[in-house]
Amino acid sequence: MRFFVLLYIIGCSLPAVAQYAPQAGVAGSTAISKNDSRIVAWATTCTVERGWLDIADKPQGRASLGVDQNGIGKADDLVISLGDSGTAVITFPAPLYNGPGPDFAVFEYGF
Repeated sequence: MRFFVLLYIIGCSLPAVAQYAPQAGVAGSTAISKNDSRIVAWATTCTVERGWLDIADKPQGRASLGVDQNGIGKADDLVISLGDSGTAVITFPAPLYNGPGPDFAVFEYGF
């Protein structure tokens, strides 16, 4: 009986894996490129509160890569590290609203 319960739990969790679309340009992907013409505005301000390099080992200190200004403007190769539990508050030139298609995009630096 335990085996079937375990098998059921594992089976139910499989659909929760890999919830993100493949990279932009791959057939069937809903991801958009940083150069997509549907992007009408970029963040104009960014205020960062740095998190820990490793929240389980705080003596290592906080993340320090990049500056707040790296989080604004058109996506480029400049990055900012938030670390564990870090936050970034960004503002836009106009309010965000629920329109047709994608309304908000976040570009994460993939190593």
